[in-house]
Amino acid sequence: MQLPTQFPTFQQTATALETLPSPVLSEFTASGISPGLTKANIRWISGPEAVEEFLELTIAQRQKNDSYLTTGNTRLLNRYEFIELGGWVAYGVGIDGSPAEIPYLKPAAPRWDEERKRGVKYETPPGLEARPLLPAMEPCWAKIAARWGIKRNPGESCWQAILRHSEIPLIITEGFKKALALVELGFPAIALRGVTQWHPKGQRCLWPEIAALVKERKVAVAFDEDEKPSTRQAVGQQAQQLGTAIAVAEGQPCHLNWEGQLGKGIDDALVALPREDRGQWLTEKLDAALTPKEQRRQRAVANSKAILGQAEPDCQFYGAGPGYMGPLPQLILGVIHWIAANMGSGKTVRMGIDWAIPFAAKGGITVVLAPLNSLGQQVAQSWGFPHIHDYGPDADSQQALMMDIRASGGVVACPNSAPRLEQLIPKSCPLLVVIDEAGQTLADAANGNTLKDRYSNCWESVIRLLRRAISDGGSIALAEDGIQQDVIDLVKVISGCERTYGIRYQRSAPPWPVTLYRATPVSDFRCGILAAAALRPQVVVTTSQAEARRIERAARKQGIERIERIDSTTNEASRYREFFENPDKWLAAHAPQLLIISPSGKTGLSIEGGVDAADAYFEQVWGYFPSLDLDTHKQLLGRYRPAVPRQIWAPAYIQPEPGEKAYRWQITGELDQQQARYAAAAGFTPAPPDRDDAALREFLAARRQRAWASKIRAADALADALIASGHNVKVVTTGVVKNPEITALWDEVKGELAHDDAHYHAALTIDPSLHTPAWASQICRSSDTSYEQRCLAAKVRMLTLFPGIDWDSLEVWYGAVFQPRKQDSKPAAAGARLWAEADFTAQLWERDRIEAAAILEKRLKAVHLLPQGGLQAVAAAAFKPLVAKLLALGKVEPGCPIAEEIKGLALKYAAELKRLWRMVIHADQSAVAVACKIARKFGLVLSRDSRVGGRGQQQWRYRIACDPLWAALVAARQQALSGSTEPFNPPINGYGLPQVSSQAHLTQNDALPDAGPPPNP
Repeated sequence: MQLPTQFPTFQQTATALETLPSPVLSEFTASGISPGLTKANIRWISGPEAVEEFLELTIAQRQKNDSYLTTGNTRLLNRYEFIELGGWVAYGVGIDGSPAEIPYLKPAAPRWDEERKRGVKYETPPGLEARPLLPAMEPCWAKIAARWGIKRNPGESCWQAILRHSEIPLIITEGFKKALALVELGFPAIALRGVTQWHPKGQRCLWPEIAALVKERKVAVAFDEDEKPSTRQAVGQQAQQLGTAIAVAEGQPCHLNWEGQLGKGIDDALVALPREDRGQWLTEKLDAALTPKEQRRQRAVANSKAILGQAEPDCQFYGAGPGYMGPLPQLILGVIHWIAANMGSGKTVRMGIDWAIPFAAKGGITVVLAPLNSLGQQVAQSWGFPHIHDYGPDADSQQALMMDIRASGGVVACPNSAPRLEQLIPKSCPLLVVIDEAGQTLADAANGNTLKDRYSNCWESVIRLLRRAISDGGSIALAEDGIQQDVIDLVKVISGCERTYGIRYQRSAPPWPVTLYRATPVSDFRCGILAAAALRPQVVVTTSQAEARRIERAARKQGIERIERIDSTTNEASRYREFFENPDKWLAAHAPQLLIISPSGKTGLSIEGGVDAADAYFEQVWGYFPSLDLDTHKQLLGRYRPAVPRQIWAPAYIQPEPGEKAYRWQITGELDQQQARYAAAAGFTPAPPDRDDAALREFLAARRQRAWASKIRAADALADALIASGHNVKVVTTGVVKNPEITALWDEVKGELAHDDAHYHAALTIDPSLHTPAWASQICRSSDTSYEQRCLAAKVRMLTLFPGIDWDSLEVWYGAVFQPRKQDSKPAAAGARLWAEADFTAQLWERDRIEAAAILEKRLKAVHLLPQGGLQAVAAAAFKPLVAKLLALGKVEPGCPIAEEIKGLALKYAAELKRLWRMVIHADQSAVAVACKIARKFGLVLSRDSRVGGRGQQQWRYRIACDPLWAALVAARQQALSGSTEPFNPPINGYGLPQVSSQAHLTQNDALPDAGPPPNP
């Protein structure tokens, strides 16, 4: 082994090594650390004595015989023989100034880590605690004392003096050199041996020496600014957890951030600056340090930009121009083709002309999969193919459909109809599978919210169709505006085809003048819609079907006529089929003053394509986007083609769904965790791992990751996307005030619509022989049902869940289901159900176990569709006894021990509550706020009572109660679960409250499972 010539060799004695080698001094000087501070904190060791010194404590712990060295310890010495080549070692000091015992070594010749494929830069002896390193600060004490204006008492160590002065901030960083670089400037700092080593193994509390120093002190976490996204995620997560632990230890955590170009580590950033500027720069960074909440937000924004900015797939054919796409390249058999073309470029028309119709002429069959029936109907009409939903389920209709498929050479359907398609398509014909709006089509199928145990069967059929297309003389074609790589990757795996041919076309068009209102008072935006619609025709696109109804009702109350609202409810019996097939013809015939479109019109529509803004029918497009994600927002805005002004309202933040997270490994890890939990608790073995199932899970994770990225900065992400598309965007954040009249109008409209819904449901007549629970379940899972059927199913469901309640009563429906949510209360049924089911966890869990087995024992496991009712009841059982005590007390106020206990439990199970109850709990929320949030989840009524606390620290006291309808619903649900046949039919008013149990029947098996640490990426 050749030894590095610049270091002393192992033959030199420890006495000769009191002077540090010049390369070591240079290493520390390069980090801005003076020789005096360096020599006070590190030594150079080498030779056999170095190995013995490094392993001394480990060997002492392991050695069981005083007369000779055990075989295990001999092997240990041999394993660390590389230390003989030398290295610098640091121990740090205790708070009292005495030397610490556990070495921290940087070897001259690092050992190789085979798993990570890199050298181990720093070493801590095996088996010893990776305790933090407190630098010896004596050489820099004058700087520290001068900077902070303090003095040491006689006999007092530097760290004891710091301990007395909690006004002095403390910095915690990873790596000893970084801590010394900070001390050199007069800033006390602690070094961690690694970002995960801020706590003892198996615990989540701080090391005692850190806990002692952080109390009542500002503590800045200064971990590296890494470039690699996965490393940034892991480091950022540890920084966040460290901040939480500091807060628990009564410290004031914050996070230091700096410009990445200055350097990865804090020492790199400091030495990139002139020496005379370093102290001032660090002071400014400390003053500007982010709170944990601000740090979380900053990390999320950075992740969002990285996710949404991912590179587009490489293509083989590219075109651009002001007109529609020209002829497509010839279809290649046995290949996956994909077309990425912006809205209005004519990609669907070209696929029909150049691929589908010629393929049919040669005896092939084209299967078109589309996400929505409305889009599918357009494709069917354009290409001359039958649509599967135009034919009934009876044998004669299916026979007619088979004949029409043969005659036309194609069929249009949604992925859920794939099992029917397999029976209808001739087995002898080659197959071209076209997936229009591919990302949305496959994402909707992957989510499969209504499929449950049919999920696997539907996807098995889709997979067989795709594989048949590749293997039997056909092809696959995907089309979408801005197609993502995850779509292509999924189809490659499940079709078994690796060959792809990409086509990209960008149609240039006049930019839109866009005004984007970022989280401004929405009442002003609503006022703008009504005022504009009173003068000129307007079109409104919104992600909220409920808001679409409100706009329609409010506009009518304002005297606006000729209003058309198009959504899944109003399009009963294909009432708006003409609109979807030929929107311009429909527009000329109906001439609406106000057209309102919800997400049912987000794909396939081209309204007034090729019309200039000056000749457009509608004056403006109004986009109201309180929900869903960026892709939906962009699609809705582009349905109206002319470049008229776009007025858009979007929140700064949309709460992601529980399964939507920043990193794909988090999403797949949680799914794996849920699968393992159900399998272990329910006693069955899931189907073995499968490539297709893994591909579906990865695709689902990619879509959910993108949804998360677009929601956590909703308005800003939309602005970025519109600017990237060439539009002129003005973002408005200030200068807009709340409109009290419109606010009152909307409250009035919400109440009216709630009463309308309550009246409609109450008036429905149930036929027990026809409208059974099984029928209702089938209706809820079907994608092709009428509004009346869905409402009847809802009524059957409520009769089943809450027997004996008068569901023919308007007042019951209003109070239990449709009452608009207010600050103090929400509709009673969901909360009452949760309260009652908390006492029946075993029964509900057994029901879920059976359903979970049906899902997980199949090859394609829809883990994301596992039932949640049993686990929700288990969560309710954990909190119900505490909430019952609050209910008996009648109030929630600051300092309440019960509220503090609820907060502690909620923090422990924060991940579970987010997933099961869509509830976000943070440590910085007050105990009162958390307790009120949990109590409202149970359907209890909370109202502000009075302010309590001293001046500047006042908080609210809340009254807590339950109303009679809630209590009746609880009793009814308990009766349904218990199987009691005793009559229960209380009148709506005039009865006493049932006895509310303050004890939940909890067993060890019912306890809410611990979420545990997140899985490793």
